[in-house]
Formats: sequence, structure tokens, C-alpha cells
Amino acid sequence: MSPSDDDVQRIVERFHSGVLPKSEWTHTAHLIAGTWHVYHLRAPAALEAIRARILALNDFHGTPNTDTRGYHETITRAHVVLIDDRLIRCPSATVFDAVRTVLDSDLANPRGLLRYYSETRLMSVDARRGWCEPDLQPLPDPGRLVALSCPASAGPAWIEESVLRAGRRHDRGGDERDQVVEVDRLGDVEVIAGS
Repeated sequence: MSPSDDDVQRIVERFHSGVLPKSEWTHTAHLIAGTWHVYHLRAPAALEAIRARILALNDFHGTPNTDTRGYHETITRAHVVLIDDRLIRCPSATVFDAVRTVLDSDLANPRGLLRYYSETRLMSVDARRGWCEPDLQPLPDPGRLVALSCPASAGPAWIEESVLRAGRRHDRGGDERDQVVEVDRLGDVEVIAGS
């Protein structure tokens, strides 16, 4: 069962405040916090924010960040890439819809990263301390291009908002979409078709 919008908001607020109880810091809560950040920020900025907040939350819980416990860089980064990819492929009008999309996907399986990583590699000290590439199959390319359809009259503000949402734009009125822009995951924009 998916959490309510109020539950999502409560988890995110407590995560941001660094006071989410350890008993509530589940895989689902990780995905909720991760989805919120990826939805509102570009993936690189989302990763930085999530990393800082997980480290702060671990300090609050008294969980040491060691070679065997605490923050895990590869798991966090891989989930940011996978959440970002999921939200680009399945656009959501609200962050709450985005959370439901992620929680209704294969990302909800706590062992889901084992499709990309052997358990030995994923649970290694190197993977916990730094980024390790998958050894079973590659993650989606975080630099691939995303095409967005937008009004020919779209100005920089519209395109910037669309870039920040990485393709998860919802229509703000008017059905005319006669221009296509290409946006890479770092936010560079190029008009590739349209008037």
C-alpha cells in the first residue's frame, strides 16, 4: 500500500530536519526521500543533498559511518540514477505521484540493486566508501539526452523549469506543443525541432 500524501510529507520533513526515527528509516523511507530530492532537484544536486542529510541523520541516530555500517555511497548514487530514470520515463505531475510511481516499481524491492551488482561488489568497503560501477549490467546512462515537447513560445523560464523537472513537466494550460528541445541530465538545452 502506497503512503498517503501526508505520510510522504511527514517523512520528508523529518528527514530534512534530521529527526526521522531510526525505526522509520526504512527502504521505503529512503525511496521517498530520494524521490522527493530527484523530483525537485537535478540528479547531481539531489545526490549531494541526500548524502548530506543521510550523514546527518546517521549522526542523530548514533549510527557510525564506517566500513561496515552507515552511509553507503554506491547504493545511494545508484538509487538516485534509477529514480531519475524512472521519473523521466514515467512523468508525474506532483511529487506525490512521483513517489507512488517509484514505490510501485521494481525499485521498491530492497534487493533490487542486485540486478546490477553482485552482492560481493555491492557490499564491499570500496562500494560503501565510494562509487563503484555495476559488475552485472550497467545502470541507465545518467548523461543521455531527454527530449521535451514544449510550446514554440517557451522562454528560458519555462525551459529552466522543465530542465529542473528533467522531463516531468505538466501542462499549465494550452495544448500547443510544437517545439522539441533536447535536454541532457546536466541541464544543457538545444532546440532540435519546431517553429
